[in-house]
Formats: sequence, C-alpha cells, structure tokens
Amino acid sequence: RALPASSHNGKLEHYFERLVRHLIYHSLFEPTPEVSYDTVDGDASVGVLKIAAFSAIGGEDSATFTEEFTANVTDALSEFVHSNKTTLVLDLTGNGGGDICLGYATLRYLFPQLDLPGPREGTGPHTEAVYHVQASPLIELLATQGESLLQNDPISCTSEFCPSQWYSTTTKRQFLNASWATQGVTDTVLGNVSQGLYYGCSSYNDFFPPPGANFKGLSADHVILVSHGYCGSTCSVFSSFIQQHNLAHTVAFGGYKDVAQQFFSFPGGQVYTTGALYGDAVALGVDSNDLVPQPLSNISDLYAGSTVSFALVAISPWKTQWNKTLLPLEYTFVPATYNPVFPADPLNTTALYHAAVSVVRNAS
Repeated sequence: RALPASSHNGKLEHYFERLVRHLIYHSLFEPTPEVSYDTVDGDASVGVLKIAAFSAIGGEDSATFTEEFTANVTDALSEFVHSNKTTLVLDLTGNGGGDICLGYATLRYLFPQLDLPGPREGTGPHTEAVYHVQASPLIELLATQGESLLQNDPISCTSEFCPSQWYSTTTKRQFLNASWATQGVTDTVLGNVSQGLYYGCSSYNDFFPPPGANFKGLSADHVILVSHGYCGSTCSVFSSFIQQHNLAHTVAFGGYKDVAQQFFSFPGGQVYTTGALYGDAVALGVDSNDLVPQPLSNISDLYAGSTVSFALVAISPWKTQWNKTLLPLEYTFVPATYNPVFPADPLNTTALYHAAVSVVRNAS
C-alpha cells in the first residue's frame, strides 16, 4: 500500500519514482527486469528463467505488470522448448517477493504435472495453502465491519477484512460473513488464531496459458532452483511449495561450508502496516475505536508518515496436517537440497549456473 502523498515519506517516494522514470527514459539507468530468459555458455542443454520479483520494480506501470510478467514467463518457456533445452534453472536470487496470487499462478503454469489429466477450474497451489490470522478483539471488530460493508456496499469491500477475500481450507467455499475471523478460533502455541483460510487467487490463472499447453513440464531432476538464501515473502512460499512437493532440486549458495542452509528466508504473511490498518479502519467507520492503533503522527510530528510493519497471517508448512501445536513455516527450518560455496567470483552468474547444474548432476 502506498504512503499518502501528503506525508513526508510519501513525497520522497513520489519524487524518487519520478527520478527513476526520468533516468530510464534517458537511458541513464536500466532496471533489472522482473523476468528474463538466458542460456548458459558451454552447456547447450540448460536454459535459465530469472524471476527477480513478483511485483513491479524500477518504475514500471503496475497496472500492466501482471500481463507483462506472465507474457514474459510464457515466452521464455516457449523458447526453452523450441530450442530443445532439457534442464531449466530457476534463478530466484534477490527475489524479495511481491504479489502472492501471481506466485501461485506461476507455480500452476510451471508444473502442469500437478494435475496431469488437465487443470480444474478454480484450483491450483493456492487452494493447498493453509493460513491463519492472529485472533484478537481488533481483528474481530474489523471483520464484523467488513461483513456489514460487503452487505451494504460490496463494490467498496476490497480490504483484507472483507470476508469475500477469504476461502475456507476445509470447505473451499468463499466467506460471506465475519465467521472467517470469529468462528473456529483455536488456542495454539502462538496464541489464538483463526480457522484455516486461503486467498482467492484463481482469477490470476487466466493470465497464463493452460498448464501443459506450450510447456509440458519437467521431472524434478531437470529443474534446479538457485538462490543465495534470501528468496523472501512470496518467493519463499513459491520455492517452499516446489521443494516440499519434490518438483525440483534447490541449490542455496553461500552460508557456512558443509552446513545446511535454507533456500528461502522469511515466508512473510501479507505484510501490513499500522498506517494501512488505520486506513482500513477509516473506510470501515471505526477509526475512533479504542482498539484501532492511531497514526504515529498523533504522538509527535517527528513520526509523520512513519508506520510499523507486521505480518497479518502465517502460512503452515506444505503437505502437513494442521494442528494447534504445528509451527508456521517461518519457524520451520527447511534445508536446501544442496548448499555449495560460491564460485571464485560470486557475481559471475554463468559460473553460478554451472556450479548449480554440476552439483545436481554429480549427485544423480
């Protein structure tokens, strides 16, 4: 969520984005593309799909980002197939996350073997996710107001506290009332949490061709994920799904020699801010309620535009039966398949890809 343009930080962000666009326009700066495809010198069998982010970076028009992202991924895999490559390296180094629904849709397209007879409408990796919201009087207040807004002004009901944003992990049905947050609350090792939920992401599937149309998928021995261990947020959800469904080998460079390293960092969980939360409370008409955290600028002008980030939800480890003692994914260590040291030059991507392919092939 963007900071208000009237705040000091919001103005700085606005000016910075204008500067980036100006530099790009005059060819003085070339941003890292979110999606790119390359080959590897010295190994004609390998193609590299680099995904730097699941959201717009470098000043692009975010309104067209999803279409451009999915088109670039589709074109990359078409080129991979037409050039008779047999091993796909998924480079996720430096990927800090982005749109979670885009991450799920990309998984569905990259791995058509998840549903070999043909994809079902409305299903995909996102329907396997199990999220929980921390239960509290504040969440109950906002969820109750969200239910009222959905009934009286559904077009305006777009925040995370609108019940229709959520689906039940048990029934796979969309919520129409506040029960997503108020019923099925369980006392767990992390305190009281809501019933199991997942985001409605199926509309994103339509940005890609049907899984298996132009790319039939590859066996796990021919898909290699590469990172420095800093693949975060949506990228963590994306890569952990691949790893825990045995869809690829994961190679995490760096760390300590001969010591297991995790491929991904923080899974995140719909990172929210107190400023955004206050904005939702305003939209829901409860901003003056004592439960709602007020803007930090109310304390002092020194805090104008400042906010505090927090995770709204926690995701459970994949392919596990949830129970109240199960820790969320961010508290679970999942070692990468391989954790080699960096090549002599850690910035040499060709050497990095050769090393990743070599460690997987030598172990096969």
